[in-house]
Order: sequence, then C-alpha cells, then structure tokens
Amino acid sequence: MSAAPKVAVADTGRCNLASMMAALQRNGADAYVCADPQGIVDADFAVLPGVGAFGPVAGRLRVSGLGPAFASRIRAEKPTLAVCLGMQLVFEASEESPGEPGIGALPGTFKAFGSEVRSPLFGWNLVSDAGSFLSEPGWAYFAHSYRLEKAPPGWKAAISEYGGPYAAAL
Repeated sequence: MSAAPKVAVADTGRCNLASMMAALQRNGADAYVCADPQGIVDADFAVLPGVGAFGPVAGRLRVSGLGPAFASRIRAEKPTLAVCLGMQLVFEASEESPGEPGIGALPGTFKAFGSEVRSPLFGWNLVSDAGSFLSEPGWAYFAHSYRLEKAPPGWKAAISEYGGPYAAAL
C-alpha cells in the first residue's frame, strides 16, 4: 500500500479550510494547513484555496510571503491546485480590484462577465476538453463573477461557457 500524498493547503486567512481539508482527506490525501512560505515552496503538492475578494487576499498573500511562494512553485512547474479565487490570484490582475496586482505567476487578467449574462454565475456548467487534459467532458458547479477568457501561452485549458468561453481549469 502506497503512502497518501502529503498536500500543503495554504492558510490565506480568507478561505474555508475545513471544507478544503475534508475534500482532500476524503480523496486519500494527507492534507495539512501551512502558513510558511518555504513550506509551500518545498511541498510535494500545494493548494491555494480561495474565498473572498481579489484585492484584500492578494495583499495578504504578498505580506505573508505566500504569494511569492506560489509564484515560485508554479514557475517551477510543481503540482499546484488553485481553486476559485486561488486561480484568479495566480494571474497578474483581476478587474475585481483594479490596480491591485495578483501574484503574477502567469500572465493575464480575469475579466467580469459581460452585461449579456447575469452575474455572479451560480450553477452547473459543462466543462469540455477543448484539447486540454480531460479524458471526457463533465459538469462542475461554479460560483463566480470573473473569468479568464483563454489559457496563457504554453498552457492548456478545460473550457466552460457562460456569456462566451472561458478557461475553467488549467
């Protein structure tokens, strides 16, 4: 029997750690909460959860050193999961907080859904392969107001559609 993967879950101070920890543990991970930037850099697997508003959480990540730690991990292509707001934070910016930089590990800006659709989006949407990494399309529940319109250069995206296509996962 192989050992459970050890997964560092960043303590951003603005997320539902209990839900994230429970989900990882139910799926066989040995998850632990980590507030140490070097611990995030050195972890075999790391998670950047996200709940809250882009600007305040981006600022907290900078001050705590967790933002640069995640930027380093991502640039080194280490296994990293950034969930919901966490995915927004990985990029340079978001229209949610103009002038507030993200951690900048990847180029791009998250943009608000257009006026042709209701926002925020709360509901199930089909996520399709579009040449990415999914073995088959599937459904995922979304609760968000901002989207990344396409994958950054060198990355593949699973695509969903709401007021136009957007990158649901990288």
